[in-house]
Amino acid sequence: MSAADLDSNAWYIVTSQRYVNVSQPIDSCLQLTRDGPRVSSCDEKRFMAWQFEPVESKKGRYVMRMNATSVRQQLSVCWDSDETDDGKTVGCMRRTNAEDPQLWDIVDRGDGTYDFLNAANGTGRVLDVHQGSNLFMASKVEGTGDNNSSSSAQRWIMTSDRPVNNRVYSTVYQSEPTFFPPIPGFPTGPNGPTGPNGDLSRAGLSSSAAAGIGIGAAIGGIALAGTAALLWRKRRSPKTVITDQEPQYQEVERERAYSPKPPNYMESQRAAEAEANQVFEAPYEDPVHEVPTDDLANRHELP
Repeated sequence: MSAADLDSNAWYIVTSQRYVNVSQPIDSCLQLTRDGPRVSSCDEKRFMAWQFEPVESKKGRYVMRMNATSVRQQLSVCWDSDETDDGKTVGCMRRTNAEDPQLWDIVDRGDGTYDFLNAANGTGRVLDVHQGSNLFMASKVEGTGDNNSSSSAQRWIMTSDRPVNNRVYSTVYQSEPTFFPPIPGFPTGPNGPTGPNGDLSRAGLSSSAAAGIGIGAAIGGIALAGTAALLWRKRRSPKTVITDQEPQYQEVERERAYSPKPPNYMESQRAAEAEANQVFEAPYEDPVHEVPTDDLANRHELP
């Protein structure tokens, strides 16, 4: 047995030897369900693939990401009081970090199968799976102590399915990144992680957050379409803008905008001024001057 050398630029389909032999096609995949990671029918392999990013601190140590949750979450171990194994430790998906519970030491057994050991649990436990149920860290490890029996459920089979070709996956993140790549065609059926029966909290999104993302995308599309329509109408509309001028000038502007012949501003202004400054005069008659008649008797005429 030796430290596994896995291709970090490959998506792997993963299963347990409990369900299939090395020589058989994989028809049961390790995947995210509404109840957490489970091995079940591979209905949609494109959403059930895993990427193994090496951790430089130790050869054969990796973080495990699933394409259904991108780099937001990684395979981890969690305490579960309902677990029947003495260790009470189960496999789970948790928000990304670089702590020991999310670091996996993968051992190549040399026969096409692998052991998964967790850095937080040491070499005393390996990843196992209950029939039709959850993953757990088994305290009874095949070939150790008094346990000489073979346990096929503790052996894992992997086959590369397609390349990753995305630099987002080429880094070990110390915490959940604030960005993540979109997941085209992510299943939205009742059993998908975002469906009504999906475990959204384990998938990293609350139901309100998932709904908010959908509503936000729809609003964004409507806003983009509305902006395009407004720009198109603006390009087709007249360039003249009627401002808050005095009434007579507004009328002139309207005539200019809709009349084939531009108006004469000077004539309009003179007409307006003439009308406003008209002068009204009282009637006038020439006065008549007469010689007084009172002194006619005393007039002296020359002989």
